[in-house]
Amino acid sequence: MNLKMLLLYSKFENSDFFVNLTDYLKDKINENKFSYDTLKYLYSELYHNHSLYVKQNIYPVGEFLSRGFSYNEAEKIANLLPDASKHTIFSYDKNEFGYKYNKLFKDLQYAYYKYEKLYDKYNSKEQALEKLKNVIGNTNVNLREKFCKEINNEQEIKQDELEI
Repeated sequence: MNLKMLLLYSKFENSDFFVNLTDYLKDKINENKFSYDTLKYLYSELYHNHSLYVKQNIYPVGEFLSRGFSYNEAEKIANLLPDASKHTIFSYDKNEFGYKYNKLFKDLQYAYYKYEKLYDKYNSKEQALEKLKNVIGNTNVNLREKFCKEINNEQEIKQDELEI
C-alpha cells in the first residue's frame, strides 16, 4: 500500500452498519482489487459526508468494482433501483433522499449480481443493462431480498465446505 493510498485508507472508520469496514478495505487493497482511484471513489461517493445508511453500501458497490466493472456501470445500475426512503425508515438523512446510492443494501447486491450474470451471458454492457431494467421492473423489493438471502446462504455453505 503506497503512502497516498494509506492516507486515504486511514480516513475510513468502522460504523454500526459496517463494523468491519477497515478490514474489508484493507483486504481488497492487499488483494490488488482496489486501486487508489477506486478507494477515492468509495470515499467521495459513499463515505465522506454521507449517512451510516449510505456508508453500508460501500460493500456491494466495492464488490462490484472489484470485479472489474466501472463506476459508470455501478451508477447506472444504482439509478435503476428505487430510493431507500420509500422502503425503510432507516434511510433517515433527508439530504440523501434521491441520492444515487441511497438504496437498499440487498437491492444493490441483487442488481449487481444480476448484471454480472447478464453481462456474462450477452457480453454486452448495453444489452445487460437493458435486460436488467426488465428484471428489476418485474421483481419487487421482497423478491430481490429473498433472492440475495438464498445466494448468500449458498455462498456460506460453499465456504463452509471449503473449510472442512
